[in-house]
Amino acid sequence: MSARNLRALAEKKIAAIKQTTTAERKYKLSLEEAYHLIHELQVHQIELDIQSDELRKTLAELEASRERYFDLYDLAPVGYITIDDKGLICEANLTIASLWGRDKCELSGLPFTSFIFPESQDIYYQYRKNLFATFTAHTCELKMLRKPDVIFWANLQGSFATDSVNETPVLRIAISDITDRKKIEEEKDLLLKRLNALYQLSMYREMTMNNFFKNALIGIIEMTGSQDVCLGLFDEKTNMAKTLSWSKGSSIDGDCILQSLDFNIIKDGIWADTVFSKKTIIQNGFTQKFSENINRLSVPLLVNERLKLIVVVTSTQTLYTKEDVFQIEAYLRGVDHVINLKTSEDKEKEMQKQIFQSSKLASLGVLAAGIGHEINNPLSIIYGYLELMMQKQEYSELIEPIEIVLQAADRIKNIVNGLKTYGRSDSHDMEDVDLHKVVNDVLNLLKIVYKHEDIIIENGCKAGASLVRGNFGKVHQVIMNLFSNARDALAGKGGIIRIETENKDDNILLKFSDNGIGIKKEDQNRIFDTFFTTKEVGQGTGLGLGIVYSILKSMNGNIEVDSEYGMGTSFTITLPVIDMAELGMVKTEKTVVKKLQGRALVVEDEDFIRSIICHYLKDFGLEVDEASDGKTALEIIMKHEFDFIITDLKMSNMSGEGLIQEVRKLGRKDKIIVVTGGILIDYTKQQRDALRELSDGLLMKPFKKDDLYAALINGFGR
Repeated sequence: MSARNLRALAEKKIAAIKQTTTAERKYKLSLEEAYHLIHELQVHQIELDIQSDELRKTLAELEASRERYFDLYDLAPVGYITIDDKGLICEANLTIASLWGRDKCELSGLPFTSFIFPESQDIYYQYRKNLFATFTAHTCELKMLRKPDVIFWANLQGSFATDSVNETPVLRIAISDITDRKKIEEEKDLLLKRLNALYQLSMYREMTMNNFFKNALIGIIEMTGSQDVCLGLFDEKTNMAKTLSWSKGSSIDGDCILQSLDFNIIKDGIWADTVFSKKTIIQNGFTQKFSENINRLSVPLLVNERLKLIVVVTSTQTLYTKEDVFQIEAYLRGVDHVINLKTSEDKEKEMQKQIFQSSKLASLGVLAAGIGHEINNPLSIIYGYLELMMQKQEYSELIEPIEIVLQAADRIKNIVNGLKTYGRSDSHDMEDVDLHKVVNDVLNLLKIVYKHEDIIIENGCKAGASLVRGNFGKVHQVIMNLFSNARDALAGKGGIIRIETENKDDNILLKFSDNGIGIKKEDQNRIFDTFFTTKEVGQGTGLGLGIVYSILKSMNGNIEVDSEYGMGTSFTITLPVIDMAELGMVKTEKTVVKKLQGRALVVEDEDFIRSIICHYLKDFGLEVDEASDGKTALEIIMKHEFDFIITDLKMSNMSGEGLIQEVRKLGRKDKIIVVTGGILIDYTKQQRDALRELSDGLLMKPFKKDDLYAALINGFGR
């Protein structure tokens, strides 16, 4: 009502009151009564103002309450609806309207069941029935429709109440979207299934490989509801695969059908498509490639981007989905894991045999290293005095027997050095290796043994450049393994092993040939695979050629085989050679002895060896001093200048290494020649580098007079 209308109404009522009052009183108000009446009117006016303020405050509170109601009900994080006894929606908040993708005003009077997914109608019916029966709060989970084609999971929490207006029962329900939670639960269930499948696979570890594959194939059939399954174990190196198949209903006591499959001859079909694309293929229903109406699923397993396994399942009833793909992929990873475990166990058994053999060789190496010094020292004495005897006129009639003794001493030296090299534990240091020297070391060790087995070794190593970059011990291992294989090929009948070298471009070609039994053609592309062997059980580990291949690859080399079964085998090794000119090395002719001038100091704890060295040096024209240990030698060096210092390494009372370091600290430039009863490879690369840095030459015991002269003249080429 407007202010004007309100005033008119008030004036009308006042006029009516005045008429009534005048008629009743019939007299005029006194002044005092008029004042009193005005006072009362003022009091009433103030009371009205107060009541008006309170009314406005109450209205404001009602408005705030309505806004809170809107926030709490309409904007609640869950949907709220009220349903009458006929199942129609009486009231709904904005949240449920948003969940359903509808306007709030459209919901009133619509049946609640129109928003429930058809498959969940029975769930809601049973839920509503339970509420009516108990009149207590209940919860259920079902699928609802956001739009005709959009489904979401919902949680319903409902209870009955009474409509205050119509006094009829109504159902009030709170609805929450639990789609994300359901998705997590489904993923969790799927993960549990996969873990259970992997657990079941792990139980197959104790089975034979055939039984393991059979149970794995049965597991895939049960997992996917397929009728047939085929598993391919793929080898990309050869494009060959071993395939195993199983059909639903096959006798559990039967075996998998195992066959080899060459993927090069497969030009079409789901197998070929999977091999070439390395991707999952789903073929549901009729395809042009197949006349029958069969559903097919092919799933590959890639390890480091290489094809490892393929599973193909077929069914006339099951339609394959991505879920089947996920399950099979997880299962295949488990199959691959168990295969690796079982293969590792087999390898471990073979490796234990190899480790046992290696430990025996290592023990031999330790023993050889210990006695090598003790053998080479007396050999040096034998060499020395035999050469001195050959220089004496009175022994001229014994020259020929002395030469025979020297040859025997050479055999002892070569056998000891070869045995130490063969048995020692080697490091991984890379160095410059003379391939011819390695071959000769091995020949010196083996030729006598092989001779007793009617095996003749022919040495045709004629390459001009034979220096390669590698590891001495590992190159020695390569040569030994090839000799060992050739010997096995000739076992029981004897024959010829020929080793020869030649240079081609910047490489050296080393060829091993034997006229033994040879290698079958179908085995030739596998002989370098680890643990592959054609020997009888217990006679070979399959490690030898695999190790050879690995060592040569690490040296940027290669090895090839040429064999004819029943005729013999040839292995050809190709390695890059080192240019000797780049290393500052030149090939020299036989040493020509010329008289030397100067003073030399001999430091050697073996009296006889020291005496022989002194005798040699004096023959060379040098003035000689001698000392039996490093400490005594250092005292002499402090007093005199020397052109040459020849020192042993292993001595008491200051070693040769200690002496050399002290001399170099003094700033002396004496030419130092190191003499040792060990072999050069007994020392680490760091030790050898230190010796080369501080000394000027190396002389290995046992040595001859020419060896000492060459060391004095050439040394390390400093």
